Amino acid sequence: MKNKHYLFVYGTLMKQSSHPMAAFVLSNCSFIGKATIPGELYQISWYPGALYIPDSVSVVEGDLYELNEGVDMLRFFTHLDEYEGVGSQFPIPNEYRRELVSAEVTDGVITPSWMYVYNWPVSADQRIDRFV
Repeated sequence: MKNKHYLFVYGTLMKQSSHPMAAFVLSNCSFIGKATIPGELYQISWYPGALYIPDSVSVVEGDLYELNEGVDMLRFFTHLDEYEGVGSQFPIPNEYRRELVSAEVTDGVITPSWMYVYNWPVSADQRIDRFV
């Protein structure tokens, strides 16, 4: 049995988004359902940024996907990394970093999932409850 790989998204990559990268995710992954991670969500510009804070009492709501069998994981994440500004070709520190986090689906199951965590400073006045 092959290892399963999961992706937690909370902004422009969510299922209901009209962004072309959301369609890319949907074409390479199966939607598992709604999920949360412990942390905080911030309005950065027209897009959000989330902080993963393992011991936080607040949560970030998002979607959980499973990479489809046969998808080249390296190629998939290289494409997403480029979209999220992750890599040595982007200003250091990168705006986001790809990190393995614990996502909780609605039935309480915790799933190790990849997530793009916001990596630049934020202020309290940028904090939001959800991305719309």
